Formats: sequence, structure tokens, C-alpha cells
Amino acid sequence: MELVSILYETSIRSTEEALANLRSGDILKRGQAVNTAVESIVELQRSLRHDVQPEYSKNLAGLYSYMQRRLGEAHGAKSETMFKEVAGLLRTLQEGWNGAIQNLDGSTSVSHAVPDVPAGVSAGPYFGDAATVPRPARSWSL
Repeated sequence: MELVSILYETSIRSTEEALANLRSGDILKRGQAVNTAVESIVELQRSLRHDVQPEYSKNLAGLYSYMQRRLGEAHGAKSETMFKEVAGLLRTLQEGWNGAIQNLDGSTSVSHAVPDVPAGVSAGPYFGDAATVPRPARSWSL
């Protein structure tokens, strides 16, 4: 779950860097920032669990593809509006993800139904009681 948070932070930061480089006129750095943002979004797309909630994953994959295209278009068209649009979408998704993490951290109530965990699968965000899985503090910083 922390890796997804890192990817959201990286993609947002890179999109904002691209916007700053658009304003300063540095085409090379803008292109590098766009590439980093797109690569982060590709990794978010690859991390989707299509076997858990296929419809949700399909919609999110489509949104990720849209943001990748918009970043390319923003770079080519030198569009602040497009960069801001993608950054806003990423922030919204990040807020939702952070909310989901907080819900998992706070779900220590015994009244919640715990799904059966398939053999060989440890508890985590998709199986079992995630509140019992210890979350280490971040050992990284952006």
C-alpha cells in the first residue's frame, strides 16, 4: 500500500515539475518530468488487481491511460491547463487512497466481517484482517 502512495506522490510531483518547467521554458527538464510522471502512472496501472474488483480496476485503468495521454498532449501543446488537470486527478486519487489506508488502519473493530483468506495468502488489503498486519514507518522520503 505504501508503494502505491509513493507512486502517487512521484506522479504528482513530476507533473508539477513539468508545469514549472513549462513556465520557465526548459523543454528538456519538462520532457524528463513528463516521462517520470507517465512511468509512475504506468506502474500504478500495472499494480491494479483485476481479479479483486474487475469493474473498478477497468475504470481506474482507463483513467490512468487518459492521464498518460493528457500528459503527452500537455507537453506537446505546452498546456498549463492539461498539466493542472492531470495533477488534480492524481491528487483526488491520492486522497482516496490515503483515506482507504486510514480506514484499514482504523478498522480494529471486531464487528467487521473478515473474509476467508485463501491458503498460502497472508492477510493484507484484500484478504483477512488488515488491522492486524503491522505497518512499518516509511523508510524513504521524496
